[in-house]
Amino acid sequence: MTMLNDPSRKYRACPRAPLAGRTWPDAEITASPTWCSVDLRDGNQALVEPMDGELKRRMFDTLVAIGFREIEIGFPSASQTEFDFVRSLIDEDAIPDHVTVQVLTQAREDLIRRTFEALRGASRAIFHFYHATSPVMRRVVFQMDEDQVIEQMAVRHARLIKDLAEAQPDTDWTLQYSPEMFTDTELEFSKRVVDAVTETWAPTPDNKCIINLTSTMDAEDIWEIVEKTYLADGGRRLVCHQVSSAGNEVAIEVCLDVNGERMQIQGYGPDLVHAMLDALHPDDAHVPVVSDVSAHAIAQGRHACYVELRHDGGTRFGVGIDDCEETASIYSVLSGLRDEAEEATGASRAA
Repeated sequence: MTMLNDPSRKYRACPRAPLAGRTWPDAEITASPTWCSVDLRDGNQALVEPMDGELKRRMFDTLVAIGFREIEIGFPSASQTEFDFVRSLIDEDAIPDHVTVQVLTQAREDLIRRTFEALRGASRAIFHFYHATSPVMRRVVFQMDEDQVIEQMAVRHARLIKDLAEAQPDTDWTLQYSPEMFTDTELEFSKRVVDAVTETWAPTPDNKCIINLTSTMDAEDIWEIVEKTYLADGGRRLVCHQVSSAGNEVAIEVCLDVNGERMQIQGYGPDLVHAMLDALHPDDAHVPVVSDVSAHAIAQGRHACYVELRHDGGTRFGVGIDDCEETASIYSVLSGLRDEAEEATGASRAA
């Protein structure tokens, strides 16, 4: 990575908040705050080999034994593994009465509904949703102005969450909101969007909500490293693709350039990643199992998709980066199976 001639200019100064009569600098903490463990979610996604359900259960039991009263247990809409783990804790009555579990999801209706499905039957839960708020995300990725982001992303999904929580009255809900990339967002807009969410939820002293002001890392440099490390296609390059959906099934038709030869494939599945795996393994009983999928908008309006696959007794990782989210997802599968493609190419050449 090229060093900057003047590194001091990389980051802008934090804007000042003109608030008079501040009293908090003189305040003294006299009681322990509420500690929430995020090891099972944020910590787990940082591992090279993320925990399976059994290891997550052992970790959960350990966190309970340590004394945590709030535990973030996962991102149940991200994968079947995450969903099943959350359900197992509830169905097996493994959550002590004094422990509140927390889950995370993006501001997307399908993911929000899936998350509420995962939490059905929980005694108490913190429902945490988020979306990006920075100027570059609003302008380049969402292509929305401030009012549209507030209404279409923040308020609309906050209202949905409130309605779904009221539809599951057996659970004692605490609602949480994160204006992601808060440190890269104007203070005035941050206040507007947070106020809009809290007005929608109408919290009270007896029924509080949580506002999480995130400090998101500089993602562009991270993805540059990931791209150089993992982004390879094993000689199979995407020429074009077409995606369609009917009900809960996604169909994909793909044209690949395989070492100079065109190949047409098609597949079906509950989402784009599974459909692509089906297309690459149409007659194979040992189709790779998807352990985790994560899609993100990154710098300059580009998209990145990460997949973790279990295949032939091992774990494989793939990353796809492109201006189009669908294409990034396809590339992530090709990247995850790059060793398989290289082995097949080598065997063909040997023959």
